[in-house]
Amino acid sequence: MATEASRVAGIGNRRVLVVVVIAAAVAAAAVVGVTLLQTHGERTAVPGSVTKPRAGRPPVFFDFGVRADREAQDLSRAAELLNAKHVAAARTIFARYHSVQARIGLAFADWPGSGLDALKTLVADNPNSPVAEFELGWALYWSGRTADAVATWKRVDTHFPDSP
Repeated sequence: MATEASRVAGIGNRRVLVVVVIAAAVAAAAVVGVTLLQTHGERTAVPGSVTKPRAGRPPVFFDFGVRADREAQDLSRAAELLNAKHVAAARTIFARYHSVQARIGLAFADWPGSGLDALKTLVADNPNSPVAEFELGWALYWSGRTADAVATWKRVDTHFPDSP
């Protein structure tokens, strides 16, 4: 009689186990289903916000306005050289100066290597420099981070509305 009772108890335990497993599977399926229905197939990143990095190096253009001093002339010439892929000659000129524009030129001369990090540091060191922030936008864009580039350019437009 004791063996019959333990056999019946074992069958009851198996039934409970099967019911619990089925209930857990149904609950898990319900959670996954509700999650999928709520997202409507949405993604966390906007399409096009991140792309493949662009080939080459970003273009460098400096607008010195009415400045006609030697540094402005040299840095404009170095930017032209860099855009024409004469990196070593451009780097030599940029290295002569310590201005924000010269440091931007050096960062782009080191592209892709440490260029983006150098520009991020430059912006952090010069938070009131619209040219540093604007050029960081180009670096982000060239790195394939389109949404970050657009956000950076909007920040320049908002915080520095009088800048060219």
